[in-house]
Amino acid sequence: MSQLLTQMHYPPHFRYSQQELLQVLPAFQYNISYVSRMFRHYMGVTFTEYRNKIRFDTAHSLLQTTNLSIEDIIVYVGLNSRTYFYREFKKRYGLSPNRVRHPDAAENEQEFGELAAEEYPGNAENI
Repeated sequence: MSQLLTQMHYPPHFRYSQQELLQVLPAFQYNISYVSRMFRHYMGVTFTEYRNKIRFDTAHSLLQTTNLSIEDIIVYVGLNSRTYFYREFKKRYGLSPNRVRHPDAAENEQEFGELAAEEYPGNAENI
C-alpha cells in the first residue's frame, strides 16, 4: 500500500485511474477490487477521493507558487473540465482559483464597493 501511495504523489501518476496506476506498479498482483477495499480500509477514503485531494492540493500550491495559467494547472493535475475544477476548488478551499492566485484583488474589490457606495448611495445595490 505504501508503494501505491508513493506513486500516487508522483505527478504523472496522479493523473491515472486506479487501474492504470496498478499497471504501473508490477509489485501489485492483486485484484483491483481487493486493492480498492484495502485502500479504503487503511486510508479511510476511496482511491478517487484521495487522488482528487492530491490533485487539488497540487493545484492550490501551483496557484500560489508559479505563474502557470489556470488552464495549464488543470491539465497538469490531470483534469479535463474547467467547470468541474472551478466548482470543486471553491468547494474545497472556499475561494476561487483566481482569489487564491490574487488575494489582493478581493480586498481591492471590497474597498471599491465601499467607496462607490459612499459616493453613490442610491446605487449601492447595483455595484
